Amino acid sequence: MVKATTYIYNTQTGEKSLFFDGSIEEMVPYGDYLYYFWYGIRADDADSGLYRMKQDQSENQMLFQTSELFSLNIAGDKLFWETNNELRQPTTANLDGTDIHFIELAP
Repeated sequence: MVKATTYIYNTQTGEKSLFFDGSIEEMVPYGDYLYYFWYGIRADDADSGLYRMKQDQSENQMLFQTSELFSLNIAGDKLFWETNNELRQPTTANLDGTDIHFIELAP
């Protein structure tokens, strides 16, 4: 994997500043927070997961560990994403990462 960084870019002034020293995926803002997926750097994937941090970059915390997460969205105070298992199951959780479960789809 290529080492990357994430920047904040001011479209009015053209100035950029370092936001995160690493590549983050699936970034979604909601309220005062940014939710994002990070692949991590550990070989055992223990730091790979869904994270939440304040937009001022404080209170950065992992909500839960996962090695893959796609199509992250927030609606109705719930997180929604897709897994990469054989069923491509849509999954939901509370905004604090609790109560994770698959969404049952009608046949």
